[in-house]
Amino acid sequence: MSKRLLVTAFIINFFYFNFAFSSENEIYKKIDLFGEVLEKINKEYVDEINQSESMDSAINGLLQSLDPYSSYMSPEIYNEMQTETSGEFGGLGIEVSMESGVVKVISPIDDTPASKAGIKAGDYIVKINDTKNIGYIRLTSFNENSGKQIEREINKLEKDKKVKAYILDLRNNPGGLLSQAIRISDFFLEDGEIVSTKSRKTSENRKWFAKKGDLTNGKTLVVLINYGSASASEIVAGALKDHKRAILIGENSFGKGSVQSIIPLKNEGAIRITVAKYYLPSGKSISQVGVSPDIEVDEDSDDFLIKTETDNQLNYAIKLING
Repeated sequence: MSKRLLVTAFIINFFYFNFAFSSENEIYKKIDLFGEVLEKINKEYVDEINQSESMDSAINGLLQSLDPYSSYMSPEIYNEMQTETSGEFGGLGIEVSMESGVVKVISPIDDTPASKAGIKAGDYIVKINDTKNIGYIRLTSFNENSGKQIEREINKLEKDKKVKAYILDLRNNPGGLLSQAIRISDFFLEDGEIVSTKSRKTSENRKWFAKKGDLTNGKTLVVLINYGSASASEIVAGALKDHKRAILIGENSFGKGSVQSIIPLKNEGAIRITVAKYYLPSGKSISQVGVSPDIEVDEDSDDFLIKTETDNQLNYAIKLING
């Protein structure tokens, strides 16, 4: 009996070794083939090519064959990405102070919405879209400063006893850092799961939960989303919807339900590669489905512009809050 087991083990190991050797051999053949193709292109192609750029394109092609979100970043692109994710929270483009209980403009910044709207130094801002009683926060990306800056904005608004509700505008926000999506969701929740990720390795599956303490003290919250809301935006909107903490208004979101990791390379570039998929507290995946609004409000006209008189989605949210 022991001889049979020994022979069986030998046969299994023999075939496994041959299979592994064969697979490895095939890979080396493909590498040789790639080198041959590159050499032929360099010699025969009608125009002279930059071989370094061709290699970059080949690496990028390999990564993009995995999914639309994986890609190669050259050292230049990687450096630009690091700058973008450490950006500052955008605003109207004015420096302001408080005087006699109202907002006074100290200085508008050139080429910003404020200067283009004709706001001048010394002007007083006594109302914004007829709502001083609503805290409006627009977030255009999730960079490493987003959570800190939104927390500061909420704390400032909470000092104003007139603020009775909040609008969190995530329209056309393509996402960004997962950590910031979790942190910002937590600002509006008392407890419960925010998001979970499932990866190739079960040991790396994770869940994130809210800590006690809603910064807005449970005030009414409306979240605006549209097809341009993706990734981290969908985590925030989906978590707040699942916990029935917010009313979602607008259009169905994009449906990017995966998490990318940036892995640095020796050449000071990096690869962006999908390492996990994320799931809402309800257990639903966002991938290719998106987050649906509680109240669907499509853009009203070709003249539609966010945060203008033609913004019927924002106007609807304001009317809903004011009853």
